[in-house]
Amino acid sequence: MADSEKNSEKKNRSRRSSNRRGASDRGKAAEGAKSSGEAKSSGESRTPRAAGDSKPSGETKKPRRSGAAGNQKSSGRANKSRRRTPPAGTKKTDDAKRETDKAKRAERDTSSRQRSTQRIEGDITVTSKGFGFVLVADGPDIFVHRDNLGTALEGDRVRVEVFPGSAKHKPAGRVIEVVNRVEHPIVGVFRKNRDGGGEVFPSDDRIVSSFLIPAAEVKRAGLGRKLRNNVVVKASFSEWHSPAQKPTAHLEAVVGKPNDPGIDVKIIALSRGLRLDFPEDVEAEAAKLALPDMRREKRRRLDITRRTTFTIDPDDAQDFDDALSVRQLDSGLFEIGVHIADVTALVPEGGPIDIEARRRATSVYFVKEVLPMLPEKLSNELCSLKPNSERLAYSCFITVDSLGKVHNSEVRETVIRSDFRLTYTDAQQILEGRPHEVARDLHTLQLLARALRTEREESGSIDFDLPSPVITLDRDGIPAEVTRSERSESQRLIEELMLLANRKIAESIFRSGRRKAFVYRIHERPSAEDVATLQTVLQNLGIPLTIPEEVSPDDFSRILDVVESLDVRDFVERIALRSMTKAIYSSANAGHFGLAFEAYTHFTSPIRRYADLTVHRLLKSYNSRFSRVRKSLREDLEAICEQCSRAERVAVDAERDYQRKKTMEFLHRRIGRSYRGVIAGVSRYGMFVELEHYPIEGMVPVESIGEDTYLLDEDNFRFVGESSGVSYRIGDPVRVKIRAVDVNERRAYFDLQELDRSSANQ
Repeated sequence: MADSEKNSEKKNRSRRSSNRRGASDRGKAAEGAKSSGEAKSSGESRTPRAAGDSKPSGETKKPRRSGAAGNQKSSGRANKSRRRTPPAGTKKTDDAKRETDKAKRAERDTSSRQRSTQRIEGDITVTSKGFGFVLVADGPDIFVHRDNLGTALEGDRVRVEVFPGSAKHKPAGRVIEVVNRVEHPIVGVFRKNRDGGGEVFPSDDRIVSSFLIPAAEVKRAGLGRKLRNNVVVKASFSEWHSPAQKPTAHLEAVVGKPNDPGIDVKIIALSRGLRLDFPEDVEAEAAKLALPDMRREKRRRLDITRRTTFTIDPDDAQDFDDALSVRQLDSGLFEIGVHIADVTALVPEGGPIDIEARRRATSVYFVKEVLPMLPEKLSNELCSLKPNSERLAYSCFITVDSLGKVHNSEVRETVIRSDFRLTYTDAQQILEGRPHEVARDLHTLQLLARALRTEREESGSIDFDLPSPVITLDRDGIPAEVTRSERSESQRLIEELMLLANRKIAESIFRSGRRKAFVYRIHERPSAEDVATLQTVLQNLGIPLTIPEEVSPDDFSRILDVVESLDVRDFVERIALRSMTKAIYSSANAGHFGLAFEAYTHFTSPIRRYADLTVHRLLKSYNSRFSRVRKSLREDLEAICEQCSRAERVAVDAERDYQRKKTMEFLHRRIGRSYRGVIAGVSRYGMFVELEHYPIEGMVPVESIGEDTYLLDEDNFRFVGESSGVSYRIGDPVRVKIRAVDVNERRAYFDLQELDRSSANQ
């Protein structure tokens, strides 16, 4: 996914409304009847063949020959013995022809054997349906059917043999060897066997097998009476020699009972290798930390404690890692200050806290709970830019004019004192006219942010604005409400200024003329194949747009503008989003396609992202006369980037899975109720409908669409009644009844009740 960084900034800030986890303990994995952004990896892709929903290579059956063609072939064999003897004088010619044919057959056989023994190495990812894809660095992913996974598990490095009959662009194969096992945390329900051993049934449906626990292992674990039947346990992979046998595992701990409050957070987190608690040495080091002597710090830092600054965060945020200030200079230009918590001043490189922060690489958010990257004493206290408290900051000062043109920027170590803690609601009310001491500053920032946004959008920056569910939980963790996310003007203001700071810092390093080691946030151009798929989708929807071969961000912006008022807008936005690559961290700059930025980084969230923490360290080294970037840090930079990218994927996967589970719990309590919705996707399994009132999707199975036999018209994204000709197309409004919800599988099933005929067959 081409994560639009402005949405990423909004997401990161809104996540901070979660209450911090202390030393106690929840985690997109089982993507069931997925939401559109997730469907691609679920095996239930809601887009037609052009958008990646065709049956994977190796699964498609070839039609049998029948009718005249079949009879003709048979007749040819029957008459073979009655062919006339060749006339005299042609024997030499026939012998030569036979030799030529023989050579061609041998060549074909050799080629076939070579193709059948083509072996490729890559990492395997397994879907909730049980099949997998081997990710290949320099070629298309290789489809692996469930029966051909061998002993491979999610994330393993495998060697796969490609089937000779596979399509070149959609190869299929089988795993012949597990080259390297990754760490496989196993979390699931334990059931005892008669022999004193047991079996663990993983909650993660990407793990296709249960795990045996030998009696000796049960005894060794020493879990005593806590190890009862049907409790949730954590185990680790032991061995798996043959797919004909079940793998074994080591017992580690009892997590709790299936119905314990908060157990879902623990299961989702632990099954992805996320830590619920900090190690003892990390907690011990954090306990020793204290604020530095501010008088001493003011002698070497820029003291801006007398300058008006303020934070803007979600209503129930606990950590405040960025503050804002603005002032007009004598030149008439404006100086925007983006002040970020200086975490590096309290977290020395290579210490226990730093090592653990690098391992976690990001905070993970679950509605009301969070697994923080840093201990609470740092994130909520010492580093947090709390109001009326002096704190160390790393500030980016950007000078701009009223049209949004940037004239200068610099980064300085500072001491600040936040004057006001505003919520998004507070800031929005002030922007709408409520009197406040910072009203003038806030209105000035609003005008500058709008000018900056206009300039950015005119440069081609893409603005995907798909809503996401906002879940409200009651005291028992039960979802009480699910609403659509909305971006207020106050949120857009913050996003724009964070984008500005991140951009100018990256550009200053990239344009410095020296090859400085750095952490960039890169987003590469979509592949030609994905662009061609998007073009096909647009054509089939009747949208008259042509995407050039050298696609630019502006081309995507044009698509979004054209579909803005169409009923297929959300569908097209999702397909456009899925056609893009995923933004990652890299030590080599490749620009940011989605934002149309020459260079971009993450500087504004060091409390919850290790990439930002590393960027701060690098900047301090470059801005100091006496300090240099350590050689070991330079050499380790790409490994840090890879770890941060990998941790981000795990976090997003866990957060989506938890979110999906809670939305399914919400729907489960509404089985039997009817709601209006919109057809959001189609697949060979049925129609996906997103409810109008709640941003939640469910599936109307194809056999439940109606009394007629409905056939999937893939090219036109619709089902058509074979007898009636009635069609159900992407974007059509419908009314559905919630028939069933499987919370564990994260799937909801709807019954179709009615269709708005006025728009159904247009």
